[in-house]
Amino acid sequence: MLEDLSGQGTVVAGQRVRRGELEDGVDAQLGPWVALFRERGTRGGEGGTWTKRGTELQPRDAVKAEGLPPAQVRVKQGTTERVYTPDPGRFTVGKAPGNALVIQDKYISSRHLEVERSAAGFHVRDLNSTNGTYLAGVRVLEAEVPLGTVLQVGEAELRFEAQSAGVEPEGFHGLVGTDPALREVVEWVRRVGPAPVVVTVLGESGTGKELVAKALHACSPREGKPFIALNCATLSPALVESELFGHEKGAFTGADMRRKGAFEEADGGTLFLDEVGELTLEQQAKLLRVLESGEVKPVGAARARAFPRFRAVRRRWSCLRG
Repeated sequence: MLEDLSGQGTVVAGQRVRRGELEDGVDAQLGPWVALFRERGTRGGEGGTWTKRGTELQPRDAVKAEGLPPAQVRVKQGTTERVYTPDPGRFTVGKAPGNALVIQDKYISSRHLEVERSAAGFHVRDLNSTNGTYLAGVRVLEAEVPLGTVLQVGEAELRFEAQSAGVEPEGFHGLVGTDPALREVVEWVRRVGPAPVVVTVLGESGTGKELVAKALHACSPREGKPFIALNCATLSPALVESELFGHEKGAFTGADMRRKGAFEEADGGTLFLDEVGELTLEQQAKLLRVLESGEVKPVGAARARAFPRFRAVRRRWSCLRG
């Protein structure tokens, strides 16, 4: 029996219905999914009664291509996250030590779920678990799930994804590691890299802020353009503005020729400013004005010049940290 609760009807076997009996093998459209209802199980005695086992969900337009890249399962439990990379073939999920993927959760059965790689992504089958396996809020016994799908088992989320969504073994533009925190940084760099925005990188000394800046540069349209790194803590207070913005000939004693500043040198590329908090508040205010306006006024120049074709990656802005 099916009863539509959406108020718009559910498409069953090509017809929109609100309530009705479901025949064996009929399909129903549920958003991007097709639910295939089947009667199956074991005979319950001489009368030959069949027990209904449940529903199979299959994605519409399922991918059938061969040679898909290696995939992984991202397990999220509360604020913790880890990645499991399965071997080819089937594997089981549960809280018992004998499972390939062990998840300690009081709502997960000892052997909860069986998973197998398929052309469409993964084929998952619930192993008669006590609390069930859920896809988009629907309890399922079997499902063919594409990459990107999230299943709910107990209080844990399982996201099936291409292995490239994590950190590659050889590293991501110099960022090498398997720690979940680093994977999160890599995903952030992937998303932000192509965007035309100013980026702030926070971290203690020696944590790899410049490596993150270089990775942002490498996965952006600015790759191949200049990458300029400037440590503000090493600059002479009297020459900070000249180093950042450049100066005109005769701007001060010893300025016998025009000099490009870091912003002009990074035109079209990326400018990484480390230890911005070491600048005076007045210097930080001038720097902020440049970032907001895209205009640079060299020392001794009569007017500002537009240099909008750069990205600034800065480390810590002390006057704005509150």
